Amino acid sequence: MKRKTLLLIPFLLFFFADLIASEPTFIYLVRHAEKQKTKDPDLSEVGLKRVAALTSFFEKIHLDGIYATQYKRTQQTVAPMAKARGMQVEVRDAGDSKGFAELARKSPGKTLLVAGHSNTVPVMIAELGGPEFTIEDSEYDGLFLVVLVNGKASLQHFVFKP
Repeated sequence: MKRKTLLLIPFLLFFFADLIASEPTFIYLVRHAEKQKTKDPDLSEVGLKRVAALTSFFEKIHLDGIYATQYKRTQQTVAPMAKARGMQVEVRDAGDSKGFAELARKSPGKTLLVAGHSNTVPVMIAELGGPEFTIEDSEYDGLFLVVLVNGKASLQHFVFKP
C-alpha cells in the first residue's frame, strides 16, 4: 500500500503544479450599447445610459487591455472605462476574430474587455473555445465572461440591465 501511495505522489505533484502554474485569462465581451439609426452611428441616449451602468460595473475590476472594433459605437461603449484608467482603447478589425482569439491566448493572467457586435461577439467566443450561439439584433443586455485556463474555455453569460 505504501508503495502505491509513493508512486502516486509524483503524479499528484505534477498535476497540481500544472494547475498552480497556469494563470487564467479573463475576457469580458460586450456588444456595443444601443445605437442611433444611421451609418456608423453614435450611441443613442439609451445606449449612453447602458455605458454609464457598464462603467460603474467595471469600476472595481482591474483591466489589462480594452479593445473595440473600428466602429464608433464599440469605441464609445468602452471609452469611459479606458479614460477612468488612463488607458487607450485598442482598435481591432471587426472581422479578425481569429487574431483576437490568438491575442487573448497569449495573455495569460490578464483581464481584457472587448466591445464587439451582435455578429462578432459570438464568433470571438467560439474562436476562444466557447459554445456557438447568436445574439439577436434587438439584444444589447448581454455581458459575457470567458475564462481561459490551460487553453480550455468556460463561459458565463450575464444579463446586464442599466
